[in-house]
Amino acid sequence: MLTRPSKERIMSLGWSAPYLVFLAMPIVQLVRMWDGSPRAYGIGLLLVAFAATYLSAWLLADVVPLGRRINKNVIIVVILLVLIQVGLWLLTDWTMIYLLSYAISLTLLLPRRALVGYLLAVAAIAFVQAIIEPNTELWVPFAILAMNMFIMIAVRGSIVSDRQQQVATAQQHALAKEQQRLQLASDLHDVLGQQLTAISVKAELLTRLITAEQASDKHLAAARSEAGDVSDLARQALTDVRAVVAKTRQARLSDEIEQARALLKAAGISCTLETSIDIDELDPSSIVGRFAPYVIREGCANVVHHAADPTQVRIEVDSDRVSVSDNGAAASPRDARAGGSGLNGLRDRVGDHGRTSWGPRSDGPGWRLELAPAPVSADELSADDHVEVLG
Repeated sequence: MLTRPSKERIMSLGWSAPYLVFLAMPIVQLVRMWDGSPRAYGIGLLLVAFAATYLSAWLLADVVPLGRRINKNVIIVVILLVLIQVGLWLLTDWTMIYLLSYAISLTLLLPRRALVGYLLAVAAIAFVQAIIEPNTELWVPFAILAMNMFIMIAVRGSIVSDRQQQVATAQQHALAKEQQRLQLASDLHDVLGQQLTAISVKAELLTRLITAEQASDKHLAAARSEAGDVSDLARQALTDVRAVVAKTRQARLSDEIEQARALLKAAGISCTLETSIDIDELDPSSIVGRFAPYVIREGCANVVHHAADPTQVRIEVDSDRVSVSDNGAAASPRDARAGGSGLNGLRDRVGDHGRTSWGPRSDGPGWRLELAPAPVSADELSADDHVEVLG
């Protein structure tokens, strides 16, 4: 099914369209020999079809795809271009090897594993044409083909390098945010640990002074002093906590979603957000508010690093659950049960606050990572039923 071309695909026309210059020679030859015959019209229609078919390839496939599968649209376009070129060769006595430059540029739309076989096939076609239409100047088109091949290899390497840099930058940004939150936790521990310990000790002493069997005025005065110290320590702890929080704020869910989108975009994967709530108004103490950022971060990182040929990720956020799913090839059941250190770490982080699950999707190809409310235990069900009966 055809879909609307993405912005990246439309932008790729900016540097793929200049290859239409190789049509200049056959167009000039057509103008010179134009006689209004059906043959002339047929050649003209084939040249137009060639240009349209070539440009459509860039709108139907991603540049330098990350997956291992060949986009079927590219296969169809290549076959059509070959057939059109054969038609031009049958209707004319022109050298058509120049048109193979388009086939060289289309290597940017193929996965890496298909490049060698594809280039060998192009070379074979050029060789066959060279035999069929002997020409003492065939070294010129062959030189053009070789030059285009090296150019496309260099362009492909540049695109891959830039994409890897974008992914690394997005991951470093996410890591910096995580380190910031860990620093906040460390600061709070350092600030509150000693003060809360002191409050606990003084509260215990205060309890003993008040409950003493023979509490004298001296005991009561000491108790009042200890109570004052406890109050001072509590106020100081509150002041210190406010100072720490003022320096470092906890990342919001909306920020994590934007980081996930940036990471997926850098990896050439589209991202769709589906939510029935206002994310900015989400209660930070709820299960989604507390753990959804970690679910989204881990789920999107797994898609980039481990999913098989994904093209789309869907993030679903509701008031009590969040999920990340992709459309890559399904993994084996053993992988689904085993998980990874990141997923197991996420499950440990959530603990008893919710239920974390992952594995192949039931509604199609791909994987799904989900955080849902913790299941209600039998004891809690019995207690709830008991309360309703008593009510």
